[in-house]
Amino acid sequence: MGEPGSQKFNATERVLEHLLSPLLENSSLGSDYSGCRLTMLRPVQNGTATEFLCGHWKTPATPSLDRKKIYWELSNQTQGITRLGAYTLDNKSLYLDGYSYQMNLSSSTSAGGPNFEPFTLKFTITNMRYTADMGERGSSIFISTERVLQRLLSSLFEKSSLGSQDFASKLTLLRPMKEGRATLVHFTCIHRRDPSSPVLDREKIYWGLSYLTWSITRLGPYTLEKDSLYLNDYNHLAMAPTKMRECLYWKGNSYFILPFNFKTDWISW
Repeated sequence: MGEPGSQKFNATERVLEHLLSPLLENSSLGSDYSGCRLTMLRPVQNGTATEFLCGHWKTPATPSLDRKKIYWELSNQTQGITRLGAYTLDNKSLYLDGYSYQMNLSSSTSAGGPNFEPFTLKFTITNMRYTADMGERGSSIFISTERVLQRLLSSLFEKSSLGSQDFASKLTLLRPMKEGRATLVHFTCIHRRDPSSPVLDREKIYWGLSYLTWSITRLGPYTLEKDSLYLNDYNHLAMAPTKMRECLYWKGNSYFILPFNFKTDWISW
């Protein structure tokens, strides 16, 4: 069950998506809900229970997620977080984008709680032509693309500032770009939070990935559209030109972030 793409994992995903979709469609997300993908299955309580994480595709028109409101709507629809179809739930285990009624407790076993954090990643591959079946989650081309990209992303993140922390990713969407000559890729990812730095440093990770992909131009056999990378909606082009920028300095097997100002600083390479 811990292997994404395995027969057991895929069967579990289909069942849970079937159960969760009506709940989320009946929540305040309404028509903005566009699907849930199973990201990870993990054993809890010495393997006598299982926890899972999922993500939904956010469009520019989607309003900000009111996690508290949706949390209580899901709580009401699951009989106080006790039942989901044929499954019984740990009534303290529900987390929605990090929010839980129990979130102020000192400890939690939920992967969506204090120990794990979700984030989104999207970029455009210019040498991957889009075909109609790539838009169908569960199609052979969608699954094979997901596996290849998951392997490439895992290698990148191991070399980034996230290091060897627990990391998982799930392909959420493939979309045509440039009249189908290129493909936009959207991933939902999670990582284990560093207790000393509880907030995801998206800019630092973004610049690390930029360096590791040759300034956002290459990912394994794929060529990337330069500047197409977004991490939690962050992209360096969105920054005002007068703000402080950052430079990547590589030394040994690690990189460092050095701040500089375009108007006042010179950089020697």
